[in-house]
Amino acid sequence: MNLAASPDFQEEIVGREVVPGNPNVVRVLFRHRDALVLPIADWVDYGLKIGLKVPPDVIRQFVRRANMVDALQLARVYLTGRVKTSAQVTTYLQRKGVDSDAISDAIRHLEQIGALDDEAYAVQFVEVYGKRTGRQQLYQKLLQRGIPRDIAKDAVASHLAQDVEMTAAIEWANKYIRRHGLPEDARARMKMMQHLARKGCPSEIVRRAVEIVLRHADGEA
Repeated sequence: MNLAASPDFQEEIVGREVVPGNPNVVRVLFRHRDALVLPIADWVDYGLKIGLKVPPDVIRQFVRRANMVDALQLARVYLTGRVKTSAQVTTYLQRKGVDSDAISDAIRHLEQIGALDDEAYAVQFVEVYGKRTGRQQLYQKLLQRGIPRDIAKDAVASHLAQDVEMTAAIEWANKYIRRHGLPEDARARMKMMQHLARKGCPSEIVRRAVEIVLRHADGEA
């Protein structure tokens, strides 16, 4: 969008400055208003140059872009270290008092460049915690972290290997026995199975895990 042909000139660009430590942005100086820090790509995309006059509607766009730049700066600090979800970054920016448009723009930008990827987060979470967390618990934990329901459901269904789930269920069953002893009757066995089910294990995994553990215990007896 080249502004030189716009009939509604009001604000004039009088200079541009480098922003120390951030080569991806530029400080644009105007004659009658405060400077705005914009993505450096905007200087090219909008056809900006010193002496160019900018109509009010585009100034409003620039203000929104500048607000996004501020939000991105906050988000990048928050993203240093552990991987975060889009919802977690959104909540963080809201607590910082960033306006909703800037948050939406920043989240969209971070997703476009791959700095936020809820699908990858969900898959990694399942692969890391699936060894000690049941299917339903994994799903709920992903929801608590702001992962959309469809992404959470697909990640658990597609990336929680059955052998990993079985290993976790057997471990929980053994822990249950160490704490409560071997089930002596059908009622006690049902309580043990309900305990595994509350961990989020599917019914077939629960049944097989209990059978394996009890068979092993009988063999040692």
